[in-house]
Amino acid sequence: ILIVLIVMINKQYPRLREEVLKKLGKWEPEEEKKEEKPSTRLNSLDTFRGLAITTMIFVNFGGGKYYFMEHAAWNGLAVADFVFPWFMFMVGLSIVLSTQSQLKRNVAKTVILKKVTIRFIKLFLIGIFLNTAVPGGVELSNWRIPGVLQRIGFTFFVCSVLEVLFIPRLTAVDSFGGGERLTVAADDNEYNECGKFLNDNPDIPEKKISNWRFGHSSNGEASCTGKSLLFHTWPQWIIMSLFTGLWCAITFAMPIPGCPTGYLGAGGLADDGQYPNCTGGAAGYIDRLIFGPNMYQHPTCKALYRTTHAYDPEGLLGCLTGIITVYSGVLAGHIIVTNKSSRGGTLIKLVVLAGITLVLGIVLSKGSLSGGWVPITKTCGLSRML
Repeated sequence: ILIVLIVMINKQYPRLREEVLKKLGKWEPEEEKKEEKPSTRLNSLDTFRGLAITTMIFVNFGGGKYYFMEHAAWNGLAVADFVFPWFMFMVGLSIVLSTQSQLKRNVAKTVILKKVTIRFIKLFLIGIFLNTAVPGGVELSNWRIPGVLQRIGFTFFVCSVLEVLFIPRLTAVDSFGGGERLTVAADDNEYNECGKFLNDNPDIPEKKISNWRFGHSSNGEASCTGKSLLFHTWPQWIIMSLFTGLWCAITFAMPIPGCPTGYLGAGGLADDGQYPNCTGGAAGYIDRLIFGPNMYQHPTCKALYRTTHAYDPEGLLGCLTGIITVYSGVLAGHIIVTNKSSRGGTLIKLVVLAGITLVLGIVLSKGSLSGGWVPITKTCGLSRML
């Protein structure tokens, strides 16, 4: 109610102020004719963020006792399981918008990296501080090291560094090729998203010229092949592939004492009680080995499967798939920034990206909750992420 009142007052304030000043004889129209700057915020992102926060609050306060508003015990996905990935996705999208905004203002990359590092440290320390809070006071003996803010901070840091190091400034050039085109700026030189220069400046080093094809769309606007976005981000794709390969190698090939290699189950009573001490497979084993008691002790699978070993959903191995989740938001940010002149084009590319990841997730899990090559489980972040 308070928020609604504040919004109403904020909207009505200019009119009320004008009426009061007119009655007092102090109204000066010329002073009010100030050109309003258009909003630079991405309304769709703000709306999505509000939806995610609303869902998070609803879930954290019981979810109305609806079963689909509770976290999945181990296998599968519920509405509550989407909230955290939503925030991770928005972090990635915001990285692109923030980085491009700073590069547009000619902020040095070293300064951007410094800000990114400071923000990561702040998020990590705040997460540690919150983890020490327990009902009735503070617990320092078994305080939890991993956590939600810690993962957000770390994945934000990694993806921000990749964005700053490998992506140049994207800017807009008016009336180019029959319509507004988005371009890439390197130093003081402008060239379009396909790599072709927009000027004939002889001082531009030839080695910067790309062979990417450039053309025109049916409506006369300048356009490129669909490969341009991949060409610009290829170093990031390579690094993301390495992260994915590392996650797969550790998850499916790392030997675990007393457990089958590649085990992804909940342990305890799961799998007919054959592997009671294998909760979380390699991910759980690594966290218990490194963090000991300083990790989450009450996983959602504990009540259902009567597990006796701790498992932290924000553990170390999950940071690799967390980085990929954030990078999916980075990709969406690239699509949005490089398609400002075409909302339809932006929507189509986002839908295609979502469709590809959805199909990959279904294929890896073979369309089941607990089967397939990479089942949808708490520990198996790849299928859940896709």
